Amino acid sequence: PRGLLHYLRQQYYDTAQSGNQPAITAAREVVALDHIVFGTDWPYAAMTDEADPAPGLGFLDADQRAAIDGRNATALVPRLLGAEVS
Repeated sequence: PRGLLHYLRQQYYDTAQSGNQPAITAAREVVALDHIVFGTDWPYAAMTDEADPAPGLGFLDADQRAAIDGRNATALVPRLLGAEVS
């Protein structure tokens, strides 16, 4: 009843296999930055040997990148804060 765009704006979007400027720019046309989270298909897709798991996001400033890389996810799922990654 509220239209498709209303419901699309309530969703969260991850960067799995689309961590690049065109994809993020398109997503930001629909949602605010706080609805974009770092996502990966690992271990189903090969991770690079680079220190940065999403080098295609280098166009974002440090605060935007920190939001996508973790802050948005911990706001959505607070128990992730302080969780160890093995």
